[in-house]
Amino acid sequence: MNEEIKQEDSIENTESAVVDNSIEKLIEENNSLKLELKKYQEIAANSQSQYMNLKFDFDWFIKRVEREKQEWNVKSLLDNFALFALFIEDLRKSIEDVPAEIEKNNWVKWVALLYVNLIKRLQEVCIHQIKAIWLEPDPQNHEPISMMEVEDENMKWKIVKECEIGFYYQKWDTKIIIKPSKVIVWS
Repeated sequence: MNEEIKQEDSIENTESAVVDNSIEKLIEENNSLKLELKKYQEIAANSQSQYMNLKFDFDWFIKRVEREKQEWNVKSLLDNFALFALFIEDLRKSIEDVPAEIEKNNWVKWVALLYVNLIKRLQEVCIHQIKAIWLEPDPQNHEPISMMEVEDENMKWKIVKECEIGFYYQKWDTKIIIKPSKVIVWS
């Protein structure tokens, strides 16, 4: 019987050793998996941070390219308009200098209508005429080229005539003087 007890104790000890050994292996494996998980979590956190930085840089780049594209479009529009402004001024002067006897001519009316439509079309691309007549000269918008004497003190320092019309570009909060008005001022 003692032998049976010894055998049972030996079996229990063996089973206990196997269980202890298995638990140790599981604990080691668990610790190894925890370290591996921590490593992958760090990699994921770094990857996410790098992705966010890259996305921010890309979004900033896209905005900068769009802004530069808009600036280039405006510059191109203004450069082309500067060449066209002389034609508009010649057209305006031609209409003003029409003799009274042919003012009712259909061709003259057509040219005047063409001028009015041209000014409207310019407003559609954000180019506007500078207002001048009866205003005080503004150094940004008006270039006085001559002065005339006036008796009425209320009219002193007012613009009496526009020799050349001026234009400005305005879209949202951007205002660019393309060409100031050349004016005659009463003094």
